[in-house]
Order: sequence, then structure tokens, then C-alpha cells
Amino acid sequence: MKPVHVIIIMILVIIPLFFKSLYFWIGFSIIGLLFCIVVFKVFNRNIKHVSFHEFVFSIILMCLITLPTIIISFVDYIDVEPRSKKIKWHDVIVKPGKTVGPVINDHFLLRKRFIRFYNHLMVFKVGISPMPERVLLGRQGSLVYSGENVIEDYRSTIPFSRQQLEKIRKALEKRNEYLRQKGIKHYLFIAPNMHTIYPENLPGYIKKIGMISRFDQLIDFLREKSNVKIIDVRGELLKRKRSDALWYKTDTHWNDLGAFVAYNALIREIKNDIPIIKPLREDDFKKTAKIIKGGDLAGMLDLPDCFKEKSIFMVPDSFQYSYERGDIGNYTDPSPGRTIIMNHKNSRLPRMAMFRDSFAEALVPYLSQNFSRSAYFWTPRLITEIVEKEKPDVVITEVTERYIWKLAD
Repeated sequence: MKPVHVIIIMILVIIPLFFKSLYFWIGFSIIGLLFCIVVFKVFNRNIKHVSFHEFVFSIILMCLITLPTIIISFVDYIDVEPRSKKIKWHDVIVKPGKTVGPVINDHFLLRKRFIRFYNHLMVFKVGISPMPERVLLGRQGSLVYSGENVIEDYRSTIPFSRQQLEKIRKALEKRNEYLRQKGIKHYLFIAPNMHTIYPENLPGYIKKIGMISRFDQLIDFLREKSNVKIIDVRGELLKRKRSDALWYKTDTHWNDLGAFVAYNALIREIKNDIPIIKPLREDDFKKTAKIIKGGDLAGMLDLPDCFKEKSIFMVPDSFQYSYERGDIGNYTDPSPGRTIIMNHKNSRLPRMAMFRDSFAEALVPYLSQNFSRSAYFWTPRLITEIVEKEKPDVVITEVTERYIWKLAD
């Protein structure tokens, strides 16, 4: 067998490694087997005089060529997300750099395992985040979200301009006036970033630069220039964190207890306007500590099972939740799969609609106990069609600190 034939066979072995398609691998395996047989026949015409070593060598080559097909048949964890689009052979010839490269990057055999191994090595051995643009390794065993300008926001290096603040004010006042004319109470509820409540968990090299955050800017501006009711829970959270953990260490969100502290501040404000509401008390719950795997930040590193943390869960003790899942009304769902409808047994309670993001998820069990119907829509926009159909007595605009710029929409 000449060197050129060995090279061709090796190419047939290597190329399938870059593709996930079972049919592609089977095809290449068949082609490789046929090529080996042809080479074997041509260079060993007298089959009776084939040495044992030549025969074994040929079998090994055949096994190597068929190995990818064997692996994909028995190993289920090599699947990868199909991020790259299907390519046409014409594009491969005309612009191979833009077409073949993404396919190879997305479909290399065991790609996810290699990425996971690299991330594990960097996090637990080197002590560096493999994707600092999204996740940083914080202090006290915390992971820190670094996407969507949250670090710059914490450092107060990207303040709102006067025009941006004015745009948000006008949008909120337009929303507020629309609801006021319908006799609906409106509350703006801002959930703070973890960075705001636990700055001590950030890496030591991240320091404050500016004097005022965008959160502070907006609160101060609205309280001076607007009549929108703002629920700022930072004070309660900062006070309570001295005795209890309120955030997950490997997740961007607050835990059950942190959400309850925020709920308590929100529902007290609502009760001032609607006395029939009876807020839940912390004594109504039994706090249960559980060891859980890593949250969304650990998931971004593809290492959720490598992180463990103890978290507090609020379990009803002196009462039972009195609501159940309901159906969406006869209107278009703005967030299919994410809309939550809860109906309470007591129909005399007021109705509530919340336009929210992911931080409201942990508030659902508490708030739903105080309203006859609670509708939670994953969108920052006030959708008038929903208001007209749901006919709420209370509308809550919930937004996370890092998304307060969306209030201008």
C-alpha cells in the first residue's frame, strides 16, 4: 500500500468526525470500506499469498472508518444544538470559509463533551471563567452574571441621559393615565440585580466608578417629575440579607425568601389602596433548606451538576394555597408557554394583571393568594387588549433592574 492510499484512508476517517448526520457517516463508512477493498485487491492480486499482518492491518483500517457510525449509534450525549444553517454545495465551493467553518464548529464529534471538559478545567483548576462575557467567578463561591451591561451598570459608567429619562417618564405616565381612567391601580415594581444587593460577591477587581446608578437615576427622576407609584425593595433586601441568604449563588435570581421579602414590600403598598387584601405573613411558612444543583449561571457554563448550593424554600405551614391554574382569556397570548393564569377560590378578591420578566416567577405563589384572578404576562409592554379583556383592579409592571431601559417602549 502506497503512502497516498494511507492518506486517503485517513481523510475518510477524519472527515466524518466533523458531521453529526448519521446518514452522512454511514455513507462515508461505506465509501471507506469500498476504497479499502479496492486497494486491497489491486495491491494484493494473489489473495492466497496475503500475509496475516496485511489482513489485520486492513481490518483495523475498516474498523477506524466505521468507528464514527458505531459511536453515534450508541452514545446519546454527542448531540449538539443545530446553530448553523444547512449549507448548499455551491456555497461550499464559492465561500467555504463562511459555510464549512460554522458547520465544523457546531458538529464536531463530542463537541459538547470537549466544551464541558474545558469549562470544568478552567473553572475548578485554573480559577478563570471560560466565558467572561457572560459569567464571572465571584467571591464566596458565587457566580456573577456579566452580560447585558450589568457590570458597567453596577460601576455606574453608562448613566441615562436626560432625554432617556424623559422618554421613560412619558411612557410610564401614558400607561398610568390609561389605567387611571379605567379605575385601575398601577404599580411599578423594579427587581434589583444581584450586584446591587450583594456587591461583596463580585470579583475584587470590579469597583464603583460613577456616583449614581441608572436605578437611582430613574427612581429619583420619577419621584420628582411623575406620580407613578414605584416599589423600591432594595432597602428591605439589604436589611434582611444580614441574617439570611436571599439570592442563589449560581443563579441570577432571588430565592424563595428573597422573593417573599420583595412581595411583602409590594403587597403592603397595594393593601394601602385596597384594604380587603390580607398579606401573607412569614410565620405562615416553614423555611426548608435544600441542597440543589447549579442555576442558570452554572447552566451557561454547561456545568449545572458540578455546582451545589444550599437554598431556602418557603413551604406553607399554617395554610394551604387557595388557587389553581386557569386558562388564558379570549385574546392573543403575548408570551406563549410563559403566561401564567391563577384563579383563587375567593371570587370577591380583586383581580390582578402583571406585565413582567423572569424575576416575577418566584412571586407567583405569594401574589396569587391575594387576588381572585392573577394573570402574569412575560412582556414589558402594557397590552391594552389584555387589560380590556382581563378587567383587572390592579396592574403591576415588574421589570428587572438590568431591563429598566425597556420601560421607554
